[in-house]
Amino acid sequence: MKAGFFFQNQVSSDLLLSLTEKLNIQLVGVFFKNQNSVDFSNPKIFNSEDELLAQIEVAYNFLDESSYFEITVKALKRGVNIFLASLPNYTNNALTEINQLAFEINIPIGFGCSGETLIKQDEIVSNYFMLQLTRDAGSETSDEKFRRMLIYDLASFVRIKPCGLRKFRVNGLPLFTKSPKAINLRMEYDNGSTIAYSITRVNQPQRCVLRFFSGDDGYFKDLSQNNQSFIYNINTSTVNLLLDESFINSIALYTNEIKAKSQLSFGLENAIETLSITESIEDRLFPMN
Repeated sequence: MKAGFFFQNQVSSDLLLSLTEKLNIQLVGVFFKNQNSVDFSNPKIFNSEDELLAQIEVAYNFLDESSYFEITVKALKRGVNIFLASLPNYTNNALTEINQLAFEINIPIGFGCSGETLIKQDEIVSNYFMLQLTRDAGSETSDEKFRRMLIYDLASFVRIKPCGLRKFRVNGLPLFTKSPKAINLRMEYDNGSTIAYSITRVNQPQRCVLRFFSGDDGYFKDLSQNNQSFIYNINTSTVNLLLDESFINSIALYTNEIKAKSQLSFGLENAIETLSITESIEDRLFPMN
């Protein structure tokens, strides 16, 4: 599969070649939005995004909020598969607009930084489960990082939803502020499955604990607190992202699904639902803003 990468800032050729070998794809070229000191004598570096798009089958888009939309629309119109790097950088309105075009052309759009695969489908006994995720983010966590954690965790829940959402409950402390110390969420599904979620930033050690129960089985496990996707404006430090194990797993899964022409584990509809839930939480917690 012929692939092209679109970055805001420069990334080393060696890192990209290593990544494409892992993904088992052919690197056609790379485009850097910021072209200061770019060595265009390298045949893999393109100075035109349109020229690169004309030669590839899949585009991995790492551009920031001001640039990703234009490239994505251009790629869709050329029939190129799209991978968008960081879900929290996008808006629900923009993705809805992209979705209309993607639906018409029938091009699947996948996402990195789109939530961990918390459980596997074969772990769900009798199509029912109870999942509880507790994240203590620490008192020094910024508003932006706290919001990114929320979006990332919600994306994890959207990936595993068993059926239609029946009830959605949320509360937070304090109310009427855009700097909550705690958000508690409960999602109940039509088949009785439940997801309970708590994310706080209080003066406690950072931790993230998953509790999962299905039938007579269940387990507890600690999840990483140091995911690169939580970093604000990750597109300016793409090298760290491309070295992050969870992100590599995400991009590899998308690539394999595209090759197999199978349904995406986390596609455009999942992203829209995730951001819609996020906005609903914010509307309920911050009604005066």
